[in-house]
Amino acid sequence: MADSFKHNNVSKMKRRVKTLFKLLLFTSNFLLLTCFPVHSAEIPASPTVYWAATQDGWELAVHRYKPEPLRENSVPVVMFNGLGANRYNFESDDRHSMARFLAHNGLDVWIGECRGMGLSRRADGKKADYLWSFEDFILTDIPAILEKVKSETKARQLDWVGHSMGGMELYAYLERGDARLIRRGVAVASPVSFRIPNDILASQEKLTFLLKIFNRVPVKQLIKVFLLFNMEFGSTFSIIQYNQDNLDRNFVRHLAPLAVENLPAKLLLQFSNALKDESFAAHAGNYDYSANLARIKNPILLIAGSLDNLVSPASVLEVYNGVSSPRKKMVVAGRGNGFQRDYGHIDLLMGETALEEIFPLVLDWLVKQ
Repeated sequence: MADSFKHNNVSKMKRRVKTLFKLLLFTSNFLLLTCFPVHSAEIPASPTVYWAATQDGWELAVHRYKPEPLRENSVPVVMFNGLGANRYNFESDDRHSMARFLAHNGLDVWIGECRGMGLSRRADGKKADYLWSFEDFILTDIPAILEKVKSETKARQLDWVGHSMGGMELYAYLERGDARLIRRGVAVASPVSFRIPNDILASQEKLTFLLKIFNRVPVKQLIKVFLLFNMEFGSTFSIIQYNQDNLDRNFVRHLAPLAVENLPAKLLLQFSNALKDESFAAHAGNYDYSANLARIKNPILLIAGSLDNLVSPASVLEVYNGVSSPRKKMVVAGRGNGFQRDYGHIDLLMGETALEEIFPLVLDWLVKQ
């Protein structure tokens, strides 16, 4: 009897502690949302497009949301999207756009589109050959985009927000580029390798032989087929990409045709090798990004989704443990940590509760540190 009474008391105490933790998280997010709009700014209905020229003949689109007024003591924020995506990862309607959220809060926001993405184009008007790799982004495209933002804003430093591959590009640039240029970084659902076991990804590896036959994967056409047969929820693709309980189906159907891009086989083979070799290396094999994380000393925020079937929290933890940054933070967004939902890969950006729970974390990191 006494043991039962004691057990009930312990259970009640645990429930109270959990409830208190959720209340504290809700309160902190509420304060972020209610305090930051003191600096709220007017932003244009659509971004202004600038063009960054590369040495090998690409004109890269850079989309700017310039708020009025700018937040004091802030620096421009440059955003980079994930693999097979474009600016629509960050830019949609007010409820689902991290870019617009940050701009409304007074930050000068720029969304960079590397070659093959969005509005970016060949300067000579020729069609893309789809023969580029991750290094073309790191060594050519991103330096051109950052230089364009610097020249337009006269800023000495920039902040970086990347999702998925956009965060991997952050790690790579901090290792191989001008790390002094980046004041703070945010990587959302971004691994540095795929050494953590992932049965879903491993099951797709048998299809990699196709990448040696074709020069690209027609993602834009495939997504139309998915939507035609109502496969945006319940398919293997959707299970990998997002927690369907945290996304509005109509929103997915509207945005998906706009937000995806065809993918070079060369780039996908590089990621496929990372899955097989349990490290992420340059296409030529002369540099291992996974082995050089300790070079990163910049302040960095890492966000993982508790239900991310593409990039597990353990994969993000590998980055957290590997970087040398004195100021670093990792957040796993899920019910177990007091969030309203368990987040998957894409819904960290577009989920129905991302505006209240994820976007304020990024804003807080960029303006308060």
